[in-house]
Amino acid sequence: MKKIAITFAAATVVILLLFTGCDKYHRDRYIGNWDFVTEKSQLQYDSNELIKSDTIYYSGKIYSGNDDNTLIIQCTKNDRVPAYIDNKGILWISFPTFYGTCHKCPLGKFEKKDKITLDFYRFWEEDIKSHYQITGRRSK
Repeated sequence: MKKIAITFAAATVVILLLFTGCDKYHRDRYIGNWDFVTEKSQLQYDSNELIKSDTIYYSGKIYSGNDDNTLIIQCTKNDRVPAYIDNKGILWISFPTFYGTCHKCPLGKFEKKDKITLDFYRFWEEDIKSHYQITGRRSK
């Protein structure tokens, strides 16, 4: 009887360790090649008047950033998006804007391990803002 209780306790501990040891949204899960569709619009800052827009299809990459919880998303040839990932798969961004620096503003999320969506603005010049809407799927 004592042997059964010890075996049951050991099995319970192993099962609990398996569930608690899994980091569902660890950044390494998303590193690799991705296919991105980026809709990029430039708008007049005050009026939101469209200056120009473009849709870019790009086979890019997601790779590790310098910190444990950061990723770099190369969504076009010229656009790299540094992002923090939280334990729910939400992506946060920190970058300079016309108003100052946006510290950890939500920008998108991973859906499962093979889809990403991003939606954010960047203010590059005093009177122009760029709007990015990005979807990505892991390359096969």
